Amino acid sequence: MVNDVKRLLVLVALVGAALLVAAVSGCGGHSTKKTSLTLVADNGLGSKAVFHLRCDPAGGDIADPARACATLEKYPNSLLHPKPFICHADYWHLAIKGQFKGRSVNVKTDTCWTPQMKLIDHLGIASQLDTHYVTFGVRRDLLAKRVDIPANTPAWLIATATSQAASLQDARPDRMRVRLGSADVIELWGHFRCVICPRPPHAKSPSGTYARITVDPHKRAVTSLSLKRAKR
Repeated sequence: MVNDVKRLLVLVALVGAALLVAAVSGCGGHSTKKTSLTLVADNGLGSKAVFHLRCDPAGGDIADPARACATLEKYPNSLLHPKPFICHADYWHLAIKGQFKGRSVNVKTDTCWTPQMKLIDHLGIASQLDTHYVTFGVRRDLLAKRVDIPANTPAWLIATATSQAASLQDARPDRMRVRLGSADVIELWGHFRCVICPRPPHAKSPSGTYARITVDPHKRAVTSLSLKRAKR
């Protein structure tokens, strides 16, 4: 009889403990459905940036993780089914891995780096590339044979110069020069053909041996491109 009473008391204590845990979990306890994400942005031309985000509690190395967590909570499809923004500037390959609210995430897409791309906007990282660059081996075949690049040229502008050369069908031109200013200027000497330049129907793509490209340093966007025949 005494043993039966003891067993009953133990059972009551265990049930009470289980109910207490359930109550705590339902009233402000920590959720097991946490978010921990790593985003790698790679332009394939020598520039790579890595971002980390955690939620519940908010953390990571982006500028405002709390805002990013709240925005992803409201718009989860921008992460789970990201839509790229298409433009004529450089493309970045995005790879996002980790967990979102306990759900496994392994998402990839190619997009221009702009806040017009919803995921980049919702994470608030459009202007944070410079602070998240990591050491990454530059593809030597995409460098010019001769370069004239100021020492204080930002990495994103060098990446723009190399990608522009590649898009003009001469990934390793004879010469590359960068000039910094209110509008940055990239000059290339080689053998170029602009397949994306506007032209009349059935006309050949514009070509030349000299390319002049202007870049808006604030928007990090190409604003003009011209080709002509010129001495090197």
